Amino acid sequence: DARVDEPEQARVGMSKLADMSILSFAKIIGAVHRSSTLAVYRGHPGLQNKFKSQYRVHLTCGLHLGWVIEGAVGSEYKIEASYLSPNVEVAINVEDATQFYGVSFLASEAVVKQ
Repeated sequence: DARVDEPEQARVGMSKLADMSILSFAKIIGAVHRSSTLAVYRGHPGLQNKFKSQYRVHLTCGLHLGWVIEGAVGSEYKIEASYLSPNVEVAINVEDATQFYGVSFLASEAVVKQ
């Protein structure tokens, strides 16, 4: 039988999702570094005076894989998306670790194993 079983399809799908997420982050970080618009702002006298050095936009990304519940929280005047899961905190910690390691992007073991 040439059909792939459902667990294998799910594993392949998650692996592709992890790969595409990493590629997307790499493209975003590259676009920020190549942005001519941001390069113009970098030379703005107000920024130069305030920061006393060559100002650069620094973007960091942390990627983790896990379950989450998404829901709308708010009132009739303002609604925000909220994400509830311990995995959200893990993703935040992974992103925070980028500064410790001095890198722009860091993925958790859950992502790497995919």
